[in-house]
Amino acid sequence: QAVYRLPGGFFQARGWKEQLARKPVDRLDLLREILSGIYSWRAVLHEGVFHSTWDERIAFKGEWVSLENAAGEEALQGQVVGLDDSGSLVLRTLSGKNVCATVGDLKLRPFQ
Repeated sequence: QAVYRLPGGFFQARGWKEQLARKPVDRLDLLREILSGIYSWRAVLHEGVFHSTWDERIAFKGEWVSLENAAGEEALQGQVVGLDDSGSLVLRTLSGKNVCATVGDLKLRPFQ
């Protein structure tokens, strides 16, 4: 599957119609395929293959980002390392410390 990147390493969001080159698509068939794909992962949710696949495909790995929480605290700035065993996002801070984040708004802009 192709990964579309914009200048600066950004991933480009694409609609399913554009992705399928505007070919007619039966929405029920599309939904069936999506649900089938999701369901196929159900059997391996607690196995290493699911986590490693998820971690390999995470967007912005290696990019510097800012993470803000709902409390309005100062944004955590760091480099996206990947996911920990619980699925939390791991960021490496400027000091080199790895920090796990389970909730927040990730700013996917170049780090400044």
